[in-house]
Amino acid sequence: LFVLFFVFFLMIRRPPRSTLFPYTTLFRSDISVGEIINKIDNGEEVKLLSYDINNNEVFEDICEQYVDMGENDVYELKFDDGSVLKCALAHKLLCDGGEYHTVKYIVDNDLSIKKIKGFIMKIKSMNKLGRERTYNLSMRSDFHNYLMTNDIVSKNCMAHSISYAMFSAWQLFLKAHYF
Repeated sequence: LFVLFFVFFLMIRRPPRSTLFPYTTLFRSDISVGEIINKIDNGEEVKLLSYDINNNEVFEDICEQYVDMGENDVYELKFDDGSVLKCALAHKLLCDGGEYHTVKYIVDNDLSIKKIKGFIMKIKSMNKLGRERTYNLSMRSDFHNYLMTNDIVSKNCMAHSISYAMFSAWQLFLKAHYF
């Protein structure tokens, strides 16, 4: 029973691959993924800037956890406004229509990316940098997003939804077999 509980716990803490950042990626809060990881590992609270997409307001949010997603292909995206972002193809960005899509989907469908305050930009070029260790971050607020250095809104995974679903399934299993 303990082993089942431990496996369940690990599954909750391991969100799906959606926002994969290399260790050196910078956020608008002037902190890198590496610094975030070190602070969380040391028990420090990490605040990042997040974006209320309904009211177009920037606010501070808490980064609750990170997950090491292993090595992934990392790309450097250059935008038509001159800004640059390093991320994996599975990384989700806020698009012009108000929906989040992966970088791969954005490139394949030539979508525009929405920055805070409604500014729109396009990916001008994409260069593969190689394989790097990437990380997924989970935020506390209901918006589950954060701002990158170039005011791009990036979405973190749906770890909370998956956690609740997994927890419910676990409760049903326990009720069916032990109560």
